[in-house]
Amino acid sequence: MKRMVLVICLVLVIVTPPSTTADGSASNHVPAASGITVTIEFGNGTEQSYSEVEGQTVLEATENVTSVDVDWYGNQAFVTSIAGVTNDAESGLWWQYWVNSELGSVAANRHQLNDNDTVVWHRIPPAFSTPTQSSNDPSTLIALAILPVIGILLISIFYLRRKRK
Repeated sequence: MKRMVLVICLVLVIVTPPSTTADGSASNHVPAASGITVTIEFGNGTEQSYSEVEGQTVLEATENVTSVDVDWYGNQAFVTSIAGVTNDAESGLWWQYWVNSELGSVAANRHQLNDNDTVVWHRIPPAFSTPTQSSNDPSTLIALAILPVIGILLISIFYLRRKRK
Protein backbone atom coordinates (compact mmCIF):
# COMPACT_ATOMS: atom_id res chain seq x y z
CA MET A 1 0.00 0.00 0.00
CA LYS A 2 2.84 2.39 0.91
CA ARG A 3 4.53 1.74 -2.42
CA MET A 4 1.29 2.29 -4.33
CA VAL A 5 0.77 5.65 -2.60
CA LEU A 6 4.37 6.55 -3.40
CA VAL A 7 3.97 5.69 -7.08
CA ILE A 8 0.69 7.64 -7.28
CA CYS A 9 2.35 10.67 -5.67
CA LEU A 10 5.27 10.47 -8.10
CA VAL A 11 2.90 10.30 -11.06
CA LEU A 12 0.94 13.29 -9.72
CA VAL A 13 4.17 15.27 -9.39
CA ILE A 14 5.04 14.72 -13.05
CA VAL A 15 1.55 15.41 -14.42
CA THR A 16 1.25 19.12 -15.18
CA PRO A 17 -0.57 21.12 -17.84
CA PRO A 18 1.40 21.88 -21.02
CA SER A 19 3.33 25.12 -21.30
CA THR A 20 1.37 27.87 -23.05
CA THR A 21 2.02 31.42 -24.17
CA ALA A 22 0.04 34.45 -22.98
CA ASP A 23 -2.56 33.93 -25.72
CA GLY A 24 -3.12 30.31 -24.64
CA SER A 25 -1.37 28.66 -27.59
CA ALA A 26 1.31 26.05 -26.99
CA SER A 27 4.83 27.45 -27.11
CA ASN A 28 6.82 25.91 -29.96
CA HIS A 29 10.45 26.93 -29.81
CA VAL A 30 12.64 27.60 -26.83
CA PRO A 31 16.34 28.11 -27.52
CA ALA A 32 18.70 25.68 -25.80
CA ALA A 33 20.32 26.98 -22.65
CA SER A 34 24.11 26.77 -22.47
CA GLY A 35 26.74 26.53 -19.77
CA ILE A 36 24.65 24.00 -17.83
CA THR A 37 26.30 21.73 -15.28
CA VAL A 38 24.76 18.26 -14.93
CA THR A 39 25.75 16.13 -11.93
CA ILE A 40 24.50 12.60 -11.34
CA GLU A 41 24.80 11.26 -7.78
CA PHE A 42 24.17 7.53 -7.65
CA GLY A 43 23.65 7.32 -3.88
CA ASN A 44 26.66 5.09 -3.22
CA GLY A 45 29.32 7.80 -3.17
CA THR A 46 29.76 7.69 -6.96
CA GLU A 47 29.00 10.75 -9.01
CA GLN A 48 29.48 11.94 -12.56
CA SER A 49 29.64 15.63 -13.39
CA TYR A 50 29.53 17.35 -16.77
CA SER A 51 30.00 21.05 -17.48
CA GLU A 52 29.22 23.28 -20.45
CA VAL A 53 26.19 21.15 -21.38
CA GLU A 54 23.43 22.48 -23.63
CA GLY A 55 19.73 21.67 -23.52
CA GLN A 56 16.26 23.18 -23.40
CA THR A 57 15.03 20.95 -20.58
CA VAL A 58 16.43 18.93 -17.69
CA LEU A 59 15.76 15.74 -19.63
CA GLU A 60 17.43 16.97 -22.82
CA ALA A 61 20.53 18.22 -20.97
CA THR A 62 20.81 14.89 -19.15
CA GLU A 63 20.34 12.90 -22.37
CA ASN A 64 23.16 14.97 -23.92
CA VAL A 65 25.66 13.51 -21.42
CA THR A 66 24.44 9.97 -20.60
CA SER A 67 21.80 7.35 -21.34
CA VAL A 68 18.36 8.02 -19.86
CA ASP A 69 15.32 5.71 -19.89
CA VAL A 70 11.86 7.13 -19.33
CA ASP A 71 8.27 5.98 -19.07
CA TRP A 72 5.84 8.34 -20.77
CA TYR A 73 2.57 9.42 -19.17
CA GLY A 74 0.94 11.51 -21.89
CA ASN A 75 3.53 14.17 -22.66
CA GLN A 76 5.25 13.81 -19.27
CA ALA A 77 8.49 11.84 -18.90
CA PHE A 78 9.09 9.84 -15.71
CA VAL A 79 12.81 9.00 -15.51
CA THR A 80 13.33 5.31 -14.71
CA SER A 81 17.05 4.91 -15.37
CA ILE A 82 20.15 7.08 -15.70
CA ALA A 83 23.45 5.66 -16.96
CA GLY A 84 22.01 2.15 -16.61
CA VAL A 85 21.07 2.60 -12.94
CA THR A 86 17.33 2.10 -12.48
CA ASN A 87 14.76 3.15 -9.91
CA ASP A 88 14.31 0.56 -7.16
CA ALA A 89 10.73 0.49 -5.91
CA GLU A 90 11.50 -2.20 -3.34
CA SER A 91 14.17 -0.04 -1.67
CA GLY A 92 12.28 3.19 -2.33
CA LEU A 93 15.05 4.68 -4.47
CA TRP A 94 13.92 7.02 -7.25
CA TRP A 95 15.68 9.41 -9.59
CA GLN A 96 14.88 13.01 -8.60
CA TYR A 97 16.39 16.20 -9.92
CA TRP A 98 17.21 19.59 -8.45
CA VAL A 99 17.85 22.75 -10.49
CA ASN A 100 19.89 25.39 -8.71
CA SER A 101 19.30 23.57 -5.39
CA GLU A 102 15.49 23.46 -5.80
CA LEU A 103 13.65 20.15 -6.13
CA GLY A 104 12.07 19.78 -9.56
CA SER A 105 8.30 20.18 -9.37
CA VAL A 106 7.46 19.02 -12.91
CA ALA A 107 8.53 16.21 -15.21
CA ALA A 108 12.14 16.49 -16.38
CA ASN A 109 11.04 17.09 -19.97
CA ARG A 110 8.85 20.03 -18.88
CA HIS A 111 11.40 21.94 -16.76
CA GLN A 112 12.91 24.65 -19.00
CA LEU A 113 16.53 25.49 -18.29
CA ASN A 114 18.29 28.85 -18.35
CA ASP A 115 21.93 29.57 -19.15
CA ASN A 116 24.36 28.45 -16.42
CA ASP A 117 21.78 26.40 -14.49
CA THR A 118 23.02 23.55 -12.31
CA VAL A 119 21.13 20.25 -12.56
CA VAL A 120 21.77 17.57 -9.94
CA TRP A 121 20.19 14.11 -10.14
CA HIS A 122 19.97 12.04 -6.94
CA ARG A 123 18.87 8.41 -6.64
CA ILE A 124 17.29 8.59 -3.19
CA PRO A 125 13.98 8.05 -1.40
CA PRO A 126 11.42 10.68 -2.45
CA ALA A 127 11.94 14.05 -0.85
CA PHE A 128 8.28 14.24 0.17
CA SER A 129 8.14 10.82 1.84
CA THR A 130 7.95 10.49 5.60
CA PRO A 131 9.06 7.57 7.73
CA THR A 132 6.24 5.31 8.86
CA GLN A 133 5.94 3.15 11.95
CA SER A 134 7.14 -0.39 11.46
CA SER A 135 4.42 -3.01 11.26
CA ASN A 136 6.50 -5.15 13.64
CA ASP A 137 5.98 -2.80 16.58
CA PRO A 138 5.93 -4.99 19.74
CA SER A 139 3.21 -2.90 21.41
CA THR A 140 0.87 -3.67 18.51
CA LEU A 141 1.50 -7.39 18.87
CA ILE A 142 0.91 -7.26 22.64
CA ALA A 143 -2.35 -5.34 22.14
CA LEU A 144 -3.51 -7.89 19.57
CA ALA A 145 -2.89 -10.67 22.09
CA ILE A 146 -4.48 -8.94 25.11
CA LEU A 147 -7.62 -7.43 23.55
CA PRO A 148 -9.29 -10.77 22.66
CA VAL A 149 -8.64 -12.08 26.18
CA ILE A 150 -10.24 -8.97 27.71
CA GLY A 151 -13.20 -9.31 25.34
CA ILE A 152 -13.76 -12.96 26.28
CA LEU A 153 -13.55 -12.10 30.00
CA LEU A 154 -16.15 -9.32 29.65
CA ILE A 155 -18.52 -11.55 27.70
CA SER A 156 -18.11 -14.28 30.34
CA ILE A 157 -18.87 -11.85 33.17
CA PHE A 158 -22.02 -10.57 31.45
CA TYR A 159 -23.13 -14.14 30.70
CA LEU A 160 -22.66 -15.28 34.31
CA ARG A 161 -24.55 -12.23 35.67
CA ARG A 162 -27.50 -12.88 33.36
CA LYS A 163 -27.53 -16.56 34.23
CA ARG A 164 -27.76 -15.79 38.00
CA LYS A 165 -30.85 -13.57 37.58
